[in-house]
Amino acid sequence: MAEKNSSENTRTISTAIIGGAIIAVLLIFSTLWISQRGQSGTNDAVQSVSEMYLRELTARREQGIASRIKDSVNDMQTALKLLTPNDLLSVENLSSFLSKARTIYGVKQFGLVDANGNIFTADGTKNRDEYFFVGERVAETKIFTYDLSEKNKSVAVVIPVENLNFQGVAIKSCFIQADIETLLEEILLQTTTSGITFFNLYYKDGESLTDSALGNFAGGTNILDTLNDASFDAGSSKEQVKFDFENSRGGMATFTFQGDKAMLYYRPVENTGWILSYLIRENKIANEISAVNSELRTGSIIQILCMIAAMIILFWLIISQARKNSALLHQKNISETESRVKREEMEEKFRLQTKLLSEERRRRRQSEMIQALTADYRLVYHLNLDSDEAVCYRVAPEITRLLKRRQSDVVKFQAAMENYVREYVAPNDREELLNFIKPENIRARLRNEEIISQRYTMYRFGEEHFMMLRIARIDDGLHAVGVGFANVDDQTRDTLARNQELAEALAQARHANASKTTFLSNMSHDIRTPMNAIIGFTSMALRHFDNRNQVKDSLEKVLSSSNHLLGLINDILDMSRIESGRVEVAEQECNLSDLIHNLIHIIQPQVTAKQQKFHIDAFKVRNEDVFADQLKINQVLINI
Repeated sequence: MAEKNSSENTRTISTAIIGGAIIAVLLIFSTLWISQRGQSGTNDAVQSVSEMYLRELTARREQGIASRIKDSVNDMQTALKLLTPNDLLSVENLSSFLSKARTIYGVKQFGLVDANGNIFTADGTKNRDEYFFVGERVAETKIFTYDLSEKNKSVAVVIPVENLNFQGVAIKSCFIQADIETLLEEILLQTTTSGITFFNLYYKDGESLTDSALGNFAGGTNILDTLNDASFDAGSSKEQVKFDFENSRGGMATFTFQGDKAMLYYRPVENTGWILSYLIRENKIANEISAVNSELRTGSIIQILCMIAAMIILFWLIISQARKNSALLHQKNISETESRVKREEMEEKFRLQTKLLSEERRRRRQSEMIQALTADYRLVYHLNLDSDEAVCYRVAPEITRLLKRRQSDVVKFQAAMENYVREYVAPNDREELLNFIKPENIRARLRNEEIISQRYTMYRFGEEHFMMLRIARIDDGLHAVGVGFANVDDQTRDTLARNQELAEALAQARHANASKTTFLSNMSHDIRTPMNAIIGFTSMALRHFDNRNQVKDSLEKVLSSSNHLLGLINDILDMSRIESGRVEVAEQECNLSDLIHNLIHIIQPQVTAKQQKFHIDAFKVRNEDVFADQLKINQVLINI
């Protein structure tokens, strides 16, 4: 019986040892498999999100270059406005002014070109051969790039000039010369400190304007020559890049250069002949991620080995206990069975914890890398349109407090957005925003566009904020997209303020025009009456030219009507009062009897011409001498 129990005990122990070994092997292989799968998924996600933000970063840098060129043009226009007659008296005075402008704006040369082709600079009159770019007249701003073979490339900005003459000849254009690094100071930042991304600026022939073709990634100064040694991926070619450069077109290419895989995104800078580019070394990103995964994998294996060692010690203790107390074999078998069940449960929990810890570390590393590319977004998701699962790659601190969202959180996107819209989005924008994020609508719009966006209004702590939701395509099958939330409150409010100012100015202009039209329409009638009186009494004076008294009486009436007409004309000439629509009363001493007699004289010719009779009876007037606006009273009585 003892031998049977011992045999059963031995079989049990052997089975336990074999089972533990199998579990250990499974744990090792499962850890390796999960790590490999995580590496593949991470590379795909990084490549997709990197492509989206390459476009974003390149667009922002292009805006900076265009703004710097615009500032240079504004400086030239400002300098032209500061020209005084004394500066235009002689070539010496003009050269002195141009020298000051050159010093103030920190350029190599500041000059003017007249209609005869004469070139005036800070150093005096120059030969046209020294400045090839002024040979043609310009109707708009032009950029010329030259000295491409030199270390310090040069650029010239030429603008047209109007209404400016020097020594009787019209000035037709103004130009500045500067080193391109001086003109685009603080913009030509080439390589990040990590050596992963490279920014560069090229001429359309491929020559680098910063004296390096691919940053410190390769030597040479011409990217098209450098790419001769690159191996392009399917869908990309050196010929396509060259064609895009020569025709000032944007594009993207992926290639392998000197054993490193890279992604190049480029786009033209309008009206300059320059090509702006960003390059990412995908191999370096992949190597960093592989190193992180390798560390996690090694740690997991060490943990499993420690667990196996603990299992061996445990088995040894069980065997020793079995040899010392065979009488308690039955209880021990029961205890072993219970311990094995608990141990298996513990091992399963430990394996799951190890898996979750590994996944959490991988996501944290990935999130830190992607956050560098998503600095302008308050919240960034990687959204799987098929499963509706969204992984949070970046979240600003205020969003964490507001939405209780943390980095690496996985949420159901539609449900999360419905809660967000219901609690924070303005009612007028809710339906439109919910329609925008529906998977079928996202897929339909991204088939034709790289990035789609939706502006909406949200309320946070009682304050109104303008927000922008952008969704970018990640794969051609439209299974996954990048989702970013950005606060555009300042930009939107600036735009609304400018629109409001324009609307108010338009309303004021319309009001002024309406006031002028109404005023002039009324005055046309008021002017006709004294004019008829003047013509009538003048004719009467001519008919009775020999009658001195009659002529004197007619001329006095002409004078009275002329004074009334002069008052009306003065009102018309006061344009500020017409525009504002105000009526001013000028009080002065006047006699009502004289006023009525003068009125009769003014309208009498019209009455006589129409063969009508006109009588005015004034009685019970207590005070004839009053303070009043005689012109306004005449206007009222004449219109009656």
